[in-house]
Amino acid sequence: MAEKSAQEQAKEEIIQKIKELDTTSKKYKTIALNHYLEQKKALDTQLEAEMKALTIKYEKLSEPIYEASQQIIKGERELKKEELSNMETILNDEEKAKLDEELANKSGIPGYWLTAFKNCEIILPEIKSKDEPLLEKITKIQYIPESDDGLKFKIIFTFAPNDYFENETLSKSFVLKDDDEPISGSGTEIQWKENKNITVKQVKKTQKNKKSGAKRVVTKEVEDESFFNFFKDAEQGEQEPEEDDEEAMAQEEKLAIDFDIARVLIDEIIPYSLEYYLGVKTGEDYDNMDFGDEDYDDEDEDDEDNQGQQNKKKTHKKSTDSTKSKGSNKGQEKPECKQQ
Repeated sequence: MAEKSAQEQAKEEIIQKIKELDTTSKKYKTIALNHYLEQKKALDTQLEAEMKALTIKYEKLSEPIYEASQQIIKGERELKKEELSNMETILNDEEKAKLDEELANKSGIPGYWLTAFKNCEIILPEIKSKDEPLLEKITKIQYIPESDDGLKFKIIFTFAPNDYFENETLSKSFVLKDDDEPISGSGTEIQWKENKNITVKQVKKTQKNKKSGAKRVVTKEVEDESFFNFFKDAEQGEQEPEEDDEEAMAQEEKLAIDFDIARVLIDEIIPYSLEYYLGVKTGEDYDNMDFGDEDYDDEDEDDEDNQGQQNKKKTHKKSTDSTKSKGSNKGQEKPECKQQ
């Protein structure tokens, strides 16, 4: 039997609650009120459909903008005079004199995406110093819907040749529930070059023989913090993990963080990359959207150890909420991919 949708469950709950009212008069009146509630919800459904259609329309209109921006960032072509209409109000006389030289300059903007990432309050905490030389090599970021309902999508990073891995592209695919909560995130297996894997580190541990007392030092490879852990797989269990199930809780937390990154890339970084590159936007508004007290856990002022984890969980809730108003409309009819 197919699982009932949230809308169907809500209808059934309303009917059941009306049946449980204590007077017949209340039942009659709430049945009448439900008649108008259903009309309102029908209008909401119509509004949502029209908003999805508008989103698709304007995403389509935005494609040439993304493509032209990507070409400038990568240095794939020369600048055009019509693109420099604001130069008179921005450049000084000495800079204006270099017009012809700059029109022929196809060098692109070094480290553009790294700078944009570091100016984003949601992504910055995930970037470590060892990640930066590799993040500088990003040349393009694409968002690709993979289902008509918007519940599957992929983000693709394209890299210039580098000293770290063989892959030309790295991707992360997400599958969401009806309510836009992530179910899974599967990423590209990175083909690291020898001794270049920045997602692991070597730790030394001294072991003691129980019988002889002799000691030895062994080296073990363990996971290390890195932005590139984003590309490792993560999935949510069918049920809420038990508090003592550390592995399941770690998977759920990783998926939440990965989804935060994906959503801010789609909703903010890709379409408004220049504002992040210049530091005009920081993601603060995106990160501070309203959400209820139920999303907070009680926390003592001196409980600093939990602060980082609480912030990440709160951020995930906020970006999930934003998906419902922004991102969930983006993939409905599989528009062409958003890229820069």
